[in-house]
Parts: sequence; C-alpha cells; structure tokens
Amino acid sequence: MNHQTIGVVGTGNMGRRMALRLIAADHKLVVHDAFKAAADPLIAKGATWADSPKAVARQARVVLTSLPGPKEIESVVTGANGVLAGAKAGDLLIEMSTNSPQLVKKLAAAARAKSVGFLEAPVAGGTKGADDGTLTIMIGGELGVLESAKPVLDLLGKRIIHMGEPGAGNATKLINNLLGMASIYAIAEAMTLGAKAGLDLQRLYAVLESGPVSNLILTNVYKSRAFKGDFAPAFALDLATKDQGLVVQMGNDVGAPMHLGKMLLEQYQAAQESGLGGEDFTAVIKPLEKTLGVQVRL
Repeated sequence: MNHQTIGVVGTGNMGRRMALRLIAADHKLVVHDAFKAAADPLIAKGATWADSPKAVARQARVVLTSLPGPKEIESVVTGANGVLAGAKAGDLLIEMSTNSPQLVKKLAAAARAKSVGFLEAPVAGGTKGADDGTLTIMIGGELGVLESAKPVLDLLGKRIIHMGEPGAGNATKLINNLLGMASIYAIAEAMTLGAKAGLDLQRLYAVLESGPVSNLILTNVYKSRAFKGDFAPAFALDLATKDQGLVVQMGNDVGAPMHLGKMLLEQYQAAQESGLGGEDFTAVIKPLEKTLGVQVRL
C-alpha cells in the first residue's frame, strides 16, 4: 500500500488529523466532506477534492470514512452517491466512525455483495492520538482483510486489536465509551460536591490524582480543559450524547439492563438540551455547577 491514492470521507476533528498523517507518509489523498471548508487544510497540503463519496471511491482503491453517527454513515456508505456505489471489486473500505454494531453488520454484508473488502475500525485516543499516530484501533472483520490494511492502519494507530467479526469492533468501542462517559460525569459530580462542601479544590485534586481513582480523564482531559475554563470541543458534547445513546441501544439489543448507562444518557441529554451540545463533553459539569452555585477551576 505504499504511496497509493487513499480516499478519506469525513474530514472533521478526527478524519482531518488522520488524513494529515497519510499525506505526511506520501500517500495521495482524495477527500470529501459534507462541508468543503472542513477539507480545506488537506486540499492546501495537496489532497484532491471529490464532490461525493462515490467520486472518492472511483479514484481510490482504499477509502477511510470518519463520520458523526449511524445516519451519516449509512448514507455515505450505501447511498446512491455513497462509497459502495463507486467502489470496484477488490477495493477496501475502512469505516472508522463510532457506529451501531447492528449497522456495521449491514454495511459489511453490502460490501461483501460487491466483492469489496470491509473493516470496521473505531478508534480511541482522541485528537492527540490522531495527531501522534498513537490511536488504539478496534477491528471487526476478516483477518486477511486486516493484514492488507495494516500498512495504512499502522500510520494511524499504535495498537491495532482484532476483536472479531464485523460488529465486534464497535461493541468494544461502545463499552470503552461507557466507562469514559461514566468517568467524565463522576469527576464532575465529585469535584462540584467538593466545592459545595467548602474543600480546597487544589488539595482535593492533589488527593484524587495521587490515589487509586486517578485516571487520564482526571489528569489530562479535565485538567487541561474544564478545570481551566476551556470548553472548546476536542470532543463535542453532542457527539458524546449520540455515543451514549448507542451504548444504551447496544444494551437493549443484547438484553443488558444498562442502569448506569441510562442514567448517564439522561444527564448528557439534559446538558445538551441546555445549550451545551457544541461545547466539549466536559461541559457536562456546567449544569452541576449552576445547580450548586459553585465553579470548579484549578
């Protein structure tokens, strides 16, 4: 796969960063996004614009998609102007969005019907991981297809883990997200509780970061964003709410009760409905701050 033309559909926060790594490795890129301005940084680096996902697939034997959610993914992959409409037998589609495992299975079957290789490859590691090429990539699909895709995936991720058949990658990603969303909300509740109780927040943070409950969400995500009053969206609360809905749906699909998952979805939806959807997902702390009349800043 050295120095070939690769298609990228979806050039938002994650897709754009992954695409830049492919350009840096001397791959030629063909790109498309619902908003052309999102692809401008890539076009400035030499990428070619295509007017549709179908047009991308006609020009590239490998296409990566990085999209907001299932509605967009289904349209981009299987729509009349979608990737599969332009793909040829032997091409490869790597779907890297956070998606419904049930939809992943449908997409894999649609690709198979056209003799197009298919991998789901959702990621963890955020925008920094995308910048640095250190993402964890959770694969669902055939091992032989994964081997053919490894030269591209190795440019994007540090850990590429084959989870099983299509659907298994996103099931893993949603479980990862459940723990992440729980930690985001738990830290928000804990720190606002400490503020309301009159604790010195610097000292409270020092205890939490040095003990067994410490994690990267506390010491990196919160410390570098919300605790400094920075809610610019590294990962928007709108997307977090969408992902949490997929977690609960997955639980419903397999018959899991999802007590915590449903409570978290309610809290993220409430924050979204209060107008915080475009802010970083750590903004879920803001309704708690407002209710308690405190502010957590370090």
